[in-house]
Amino acid sequence: MERFCLISQDAKVAFFLLLSDELIDFLEDTEHYSKTKEYLNLYWKWFSGENVAEDDLYFCLENNNETGVANFMFSESDDSKIGVWSCLCDAFGYISLVAYQQACAQNVPQPLECGESEVIADFLVNFGKLHEISTLADNLLDYFVLRFPATGDNVVDIDFVRHYLKKLSVR
Repeated sequence: MERFCLISQDAKVAFFLLLSDELIDFLEDTEHYSKTKEYLNLYWKWFSGENVAEDDLYFCLENNNETGVANFMFSESDDSKIGVWSCLCDAFGYISLVAYQQACAQNVPQPLECGESEVIADFLVNFGKLHEISTLADNLLDYFVLRFPATGDNVVDIDFVRHYLKKLSVR
């Protein structure tokens, strides 16, 4: 957890997106998989600099239509998948908050105002329960601490980091 504070904002967002990519296939047999994959792609578009409004990102997490990832998590009956949904909620929430901050938004949805440390801790606990990929988070954090320190201005090369993750992946 302390290591997360040592990496740049860009690396923090990349951390959540890359690990969400690893998680999403655990939901492949759920009814909400394709919608969740669509939402994750929207977050990637925002990260790559496309014009995606912060409210549109938050809509992916929670909305009145009950088509947000948080709604999907609460409707899940398979205990083994609830942790995956929780990780995605944490990731989407964190990235949505960053999007609101970068847009200097006056009105940030209240659920996003929980502490960064809580979100990270919850994500890491749930990610760690997925034994097949549990070491990826630690390895990725180590990688980011070395290459993308909080005080640096290096831009994360996603393709390069994905290649690095493929080498680490045991799946």
